Amino acid sequence: MYTLVRNHSLRTDILKDPMDQTVKIFDDYQEAKQLAAKLNTYTKDNLLWKVTSYC
Repeated sequence: MYTLVRNHSLRTDILKDPMDQTVKIFDDYQEAKQLAAKLNTYTKDNLLWKVTSYC
C-alpha cells in the first residue's frame, strides 16, 4: 500500500481524500506515481509529491 507525501522544512503533508479527510491510500504503486506526477505539474513551488510506503 502506498500514499503520497511532500515535505516542508518542518512538517510533512500527506495527501488526503477531500470528501472525508482520510489518508488517500493506493494499492497500486503505478496509480500513485501517476497521480503524483499529475499533481506535481500543478505545483508552483518545490514541494513535490512523492510516493511512499504506507504501513
